[in-house]
Amino acid sequence: MVTVQNRRRLLAVTLAGVMVVTLVGVPQPAQAQIGILGAIQAVLNVINGVIQTALTSINTVRTTLNNLHSWWCGRRS
Repeated sequence: MVTVQNRRRLLAVTLAGVMVVTLVGVPQPAQAQIGILGAIQAVLNVINGVIQTALTSINTVRTTLNNLHSWWCGRRS
């Protein structure tokens, strides 16, 4: 029997897995080595890409949870 707590746990584990795959599984593009300024820019670009990916993942999860909440509340009325 599937309970509400088990359903929430499954949803949380699934969303966490999606975030991990998104953050770790997406390879960053290779950067050419063009001296110290190029190396600094490459590092900053990688950091920016990781942060952007994380923010996109967080927003996707937030939107999914918001939609689930709206669906659940609409179902209960």
